[in-house]
Amino acid sequence: MDKDNHLERPDRGILIAAGYFAVFHLVGVAGFHIPELTGLFQRLVPFHLLATAGVLFYFQNWQNRSFLIFFCCTWLATWLIEAIGVSTGLIFGSYSYGPTLGFSLAGTPVLIGLNWLILLVTSAAITDKLISNPKLKPVLGAGLMVLTDFFIEPVAMTFEYWTWEGNQIPVQNYLSWFLVSLALHFFYRRLKPEPRNPAGHFLFIIQFLFFASFWVIEMAVE
Repeated sequence: MDKDNHLERPDRGILIAAGYFAVFHLVGVAGFHIPELTGLFQRLVPFHLLATAGVLFYFQNWQNRSFLIFFCCTWLATWLIEAIGVSTGLIFGSYSYGPTLGFSLAGTPVLIGLNWLILLVTSAAITDKLISNPKLKPVLGAGLMVLTDFFIEPVAMTFEYWTWEGNQIPVQNYLSWFLVSLALHFFYRRLKPEPRNPAGHFLFIIQFLFFASFWVIEMAVE
């Protein structure tokens, strides 16, 4: 484990951000499970995504040219990958986006690139907390992203983020997620946009628990 990262204490601003993330996502869990509020919360998803990204990237060092390159290239690249995937079905499988993620171009929400960025930066941040081996960090980071996607997928289908042909999530989706995530993690590590985002590991844990909670609630209801 990276000893310096493990012992580092977050400052008050980071703790406030973590509290904000926790409350925001807790309210989301409640809102999505109250039938009278579900439609409203679906319409709020793009604003929630933008607000979450705003708080997360507030703590990023924007004077670091490497991170700016990573941010712009990743947003564009992941949107293009998704657009190609939607139009051909060759990357992740046959799927289409619904209205929940907001404005789309070529059948692909513009904000999907921002979602990839949030997952990448936060999974990289928690990976730095867990291990110190630089060769294994991209692999673990990609693995954590796939694990998160495993819990995202049912939620996304239920609330019209996107839908899969035949309502079946193909194994191809998870394999492609891992390969794309791995390439992006290597790109991120290669650019070395120091310092890492100090709020990232908090957001990763909270988002993971947010999506996993839907599975837990569904199991409890059944």
